[in-house]
Amino acid sequence: MKNGMSIKGIIILTICAYLVLGLEWFTIGMVVAYFDSKDNNGANSVIDDIKNISGEFESNKDSGTAIDESEYLDYEVYTNSELGIKFRYPKEFTKVNEEGVDEDGYTTVLIYNPSNGNGVNIVVGKTTGVFSFDSYKKASIDSLKKSYGISENDLEIEDKDVKMGGKKAFKNYYKYQNLNVYQCGTLVGSTEYVLTYSGKDADFEKEVGDKIFNSFEFVDESSSSEKSDSQTSSKENPIDLNVWGKASKYVVSGNSSYQDVNVMVTKITRGEDAKNIVKEYADTDKYFDYSDPADGEEWVVVEYNVDMQGLKIPSYGISPTLNVSVIGKDKYDIIKYNNKSYSPSIQEVSSDDYVKTTTATNKIAFQLPVGFSDYIIRIGSYDHTQTFVKGK
Repeated sequence: MKNGMSIKGIIILTICAYLVLGLEWFTIGMVVAYFDSKDNNGANSVIDDIKNISGEFESNKDSGTAIDESEYLDYEVYTNSELGIKFRYPKEFTKVNEEGVDEDGYTTVLIYNPSNGNGVNIVVGKTTGVFSFDSYKKASIDSLKKSYGISENDLEIEDKDVKMGGKKAFKNYYKYQNLNVYQCGTLVGSTEYVLTYSGKDADFEKEVGDKIFNSFEFVDESSSSEKSDSQTSSKENPIDLNVWGKASKYVVSGNSSYQDVNVMVTKITRGEDAKNIVKEYADTDKYFDYSDPADGEEWVVVEYNVDMQGLKIPSYGISPTLNVSVIGKDKYDIIKYNNKSYSPSIQEVSSDDYVKTTTATNKIAFQLPVGFSDYIIRIGSYDHTQTFVKGK
């Protein structure tokens, strides 16, 4: 997540009003929405005290705790490999509705009992800006109070020794209209996971919510929507090869927008080996006219992995490529060597135009002076989240 991102206003919203067999049932989830202060004066006051929050996220990495299977004999298991999560829910919750990814990049899954409207939902999505866990918790609680008129006396908050999938978490309970709402939320990197159990008085049991929350697991953190070991970087402090970073990608689906993905440069090839890679690609691309480098220059090929977990992949696939540029270290980004200036042109040398998976490997090629390594690989769209990687 890009440091120093301007946060004009953030408010946590209640979402999704559903009619189930004539019963009004609200699924409650904490979703970050973005408001321009000039258009939303009310939202401006929601969390003024966190508008300037920036900095590196907490990795929030504690080990999980095994559950007692004998306590869940009347429960089903919900697993979502795309989100990397798993939790248990009562067997009478027979309706499962996977909403997919909305225009803000959030995924919602609804599971409910059609006879009485009780239900559970999980909301997963990336926050904007960078939060510590404590500031995220405070923002969530302040927003609930101010957005729905919930008083301090009506909101029960528990955060001591609370875990969600082994991660530090917090729980809150409140009544909204005729519903009991019980939530558990955690922040991993810049991704929030909020699990909510809700129901009307006659059928609501807080203990059921606790059992659902306690069953939550991250089933494959290495492929979850947030790489907990991803590092921030800058032109002045680039990261090394084989280190995860974050980079923005322009996603065309529904309301097109820039969204962050995980990226890692894994290999840099130079000289004859790089030349052979470029020539082999040229043989497959009729629009690419190959030419040997100028005297004193050589081909350089950079290979990078991109993890697009959390993005909605259309049926026809998605382009896995990102905006990549090769820059120098001066303020104009120009590479200077032996009294000459260079601004390398980037050539894609990957064969995959579109993929239907959430992970992919890409290759780019460019030319540099032979042996010159004092350059930086910049990945991500201009004026959005970018990763900076040391050249080699």
